[in-house]
Amino acid sequence: TGPLLPDSPVADRNQRGAIVSTPSAAAGSLSAVASHNDSALQRSIAEAIGADPGHLSVVVRRLTAGRGAAIDGDRVFYAASTFKLAILYEAERQSSLGLLSLDDEIQYSGEDISEDLGTLGKVPFEADGGVTIRNALRAMITVSDNSSAVALLHHLGGGTIDDTLRALGLTTMSVNTTDLPATAHDMALLMEAIATGRGVSSAARDELRALLLAQQTRSGIHEGLPPGVPVGHNTGTCQA
Repeated sequence: TGPLLPDSPVADRNQRGAIVSTPSAAAGSLSAVASHNDSALQRSIAEAIGADPGHLSVVVRRLTAGRGAAIDGDRVFYAASTFKLAILYEAERQSSLGLLSLDDEIQYSGEDISEDLGTLGKVPFEADGGVTIRNALRAMITVSDNSSAVALLHHLGGGTIDDTLRALGLTTMSVNTTDLPATAHDMALLMEAIATGRGVSSAARDELRALLLAQQTRSGIHEGLPPGVPVGHNTGTCQA
């Protein structure tokens, strides 16, 4: 898709979201950053996409000034692993409210473990067979571990997560269905909430950013940015 603003979420066949340097927001606020369409930026994105934009959507937003642009931002895609961002945010939101501790342990069921695609060996299980929520989140994001994601989804509740997404202003994304629908506009709002700390404590905001910056998949957005630019992201890939 060509070069993008460093703090811009993107959704396409390999859906991605990126955040780099963003301003701090008051913890607990659910208000989105005011944005306005930038026609020059819109033209630049269209030129970068070229003549065949049918397989992707783009939403760009610079949080420091609200400058943004979108192309087919409401097109619905299968979220693939980007649904893990919603789980991550919900865990940090509940931690901020004192509803759970990230040091609490969860147990992985046989169903959870059956979702493994080769990364379960990187999950640090405790001696009693449990995994702390903190470690499950790290495995889910940094190595995209599916078993951890499903275990956390069961623990937090798909309906609860969806309610939080609606409160943030997302209209389509859902983790409470196997269809896992998502749009670039929704992913932009979720990445914005993570980047600015909407609805979470400042400590949770810092943890959210740190986990995305520790993501071990270094292709995609990284390749379109200058060397040394920090990128916090989550990648979701599905078959054509």
